[in-house]
Amino acid sequence: MENRKIRLQPIQGKFLQTRVNNHDVNVWLVDPKTNQQGTEVDRDDAIAILAFRHPVATVAQIKGKDGKYIKQLTDEDMEAIQELKNHPTAAPIESSSKDDSTLAELVKTQGELLKSQAELMKTMKAEIDDLKKSKGKSKEK
Repeated sequence: MENRKIRLQPIQGKFLQTRVNNHDVNVWLVDPKTNQQGTEVDRDDAIAILAFRHPVATVAQIKGKDGKYIKQLTDEDMEAIQELKNHPTAAPIESSSKDDSTLAELVKTQGELLKSQAELMKTMKAEIDDLKKSKGKSKEK
C-alpha cells in the first residue's frame, strides 16, 4: 500500500507524545506547523496508535468542501487495526508461572511496614500533644 498519512488528534488534551515502532510520535489537537486540526501521521504509525488497548488518539474529524466529514480510514486500515488489537502481543501480559510466593512476601513486608509506620505516627502524635501541653502551661505562667 502507498505510504500515505492519516490525520490524528489526541482524545484528551492538546498534545500527545507516544512511542510507536521505535520512535516518538507527536500528535497535536491543532498542528502548530499547519494550523489545521490534528496532526498528519504515517499510516503504519497511525494504525499502531489507533490499535492501542487504551486509546490515546482518534482520527481527526475533517470536513471536506461539501461540508461532509472525510472518511480517512479505508476498510483495509480498519482490518489492520482490528488485527493488531487481536494480535497475541497486544494481549495483557500474564505470568506463565503460578508461583505467587514473591508477591505474597512483598504484601507481607508492605503490611509490616505500614504497621510500623502507624506506630511511629502514634508516638509522634503523643510527643506533639505533650509539647503543646507543656507550651500551653509555660504561657500561663
